[in-house]
Amino acid sequence: MRLVPGLLIVGLLAACSMSAAAPTATSRPTQTVVSPVAESTHRTTDTPAPPTRTPFVMPTPPPAPTSTCENTPPTRLMSGERGRVLDDDPRRVRIRSLPSVESNIVASIPPDAIFFVVDGPRCEEGYAWFYVQYQRTEGWIAEGDVTSYYVEPYPPAG
Repeated sequence: MRLVPGLLIVGLLAACSMSAAAPTATSRPTQTVVSPVAESTHRTTDTPAPPTRTPFVMPTPPPAPTSTCENTPPTRLMSGERGRVLDDDPRRVRIRSLPSVESNIVASIPPDAIFFVVDGPRCEEGYAWFYVQYQRTEGWIAEGDVTSYYVEPYPPAG
């Protein structure tokens, strides 16, 4: 009787090893997948592509000054841009309540001071007038006369 239990154990072990080796309906065969990335890293003849450069595009220059008012120099100031009082003349540029040499002086702008052009030009009395904002003051200034400019675009072009 002792022999039977030993045979029984050996038989069970043999049956288990046979069932593990036999394929079942739920098991899948294993596949070896080769990555295309892994293959390309083994190439030694390829050289890296040079970096692409962004082409330089020349900016469009501002429009050339045009004379919009009769008997005035070509207009250089532009609405929505900044301007600067030239320092050729030590006198301050007068800010007026209306575009006229006869209107009230509201304030003045010293040489080299920067202002913001709100509107203009308006042609009155032989001047090109621009509505400007300087610090907390707004009003009209003349750009220049027949012989010279009082102000220029800021920053100056060229």
